[in-house]
Amino acid sequence: MAVLVGRKAESVRPALEARGIPVLASSHPSHQVRAAFPDRWAAIPRVWADAARYLTD
Repeated sequence: MAVLVGRKAESVRPALEARGIPVLASSHPSHQVRAAFPDRWAAIPRVWADAARYLTD
């Protein structure tokens, strides 16, 4: 399992998926994201909770 945090991290998604690694993506938890994209900011805890459930199941 990989959690990609931010736009730059998304660039490695194809390589991880090609290796069969499950991938979740989250916006970077910066003040810029919070100000410009409140919906993306609000989704961050859900994505990280999904990752935690994946790792603990």
